[in-house]
Amino acid sequence: MKTKLKITLMTFWCMLPLGTYAQESHWTCDERNFQYDMTIYISLVSADGYGVDLAEYEVAAFVGDECRGTVRVQTAPGGTAAYGYLRIHSNVSFGETVTFKAYCKSLGFDLAVDTETVTFEANNVKGLPSTPLALALPYILGDVNYDGIITIGDVTALVNIILGKLEYASCARLREWFHT
Repeated sequence: MKTKLKITLMTFWCMLPLGTYAQESHWTCDERNFQYDMTIYISLVSADGYGVDLAEYEVAAFVGDECRGTVRVQTAPGGTAAYGYLRIHSNVSFGETVTFKAYCKSLGFDLAVDTETVTFEANNVKGLPSTPLALALPYILGDVNYDGIITIGDVTALVNIILGKLEYASCARLREWFHT
């Protein structure tokens, strides 16, 4: 009996750090609470049409304020492009209006996505891995640090980007512009 207890405690002690490094999701959706689902393949683009690295963001679908699904980032065959695989859940087979939000992991805030809404339709598929639905991230001219407001922090971020002291993945457009 003591041996079993020791083995159980040792196993627990060894597995404890595994939970410490688990990535917490910004949003959660318990798909077991819903009867129907639909699939959407998405990509993220900046407001001016440049592709955005999906790994920098979490994207979720909402009906009202309720999260109805979160994106899993997938890579297309050949490893050339990433797209988001999103299953949206509902208890109504048709008609709910679905909106999207993105959470910028590196900066730690939510962004409403500037795109058309989608009408939920059970068992429907929108987009394909090769031609995903493009969700546009909003951009306010002058908002260099992407916090949704223009402050002295944007000037500081811009100076640091120019000096090479700051490099956000979400500032890819600015880096590209400065290097041309």
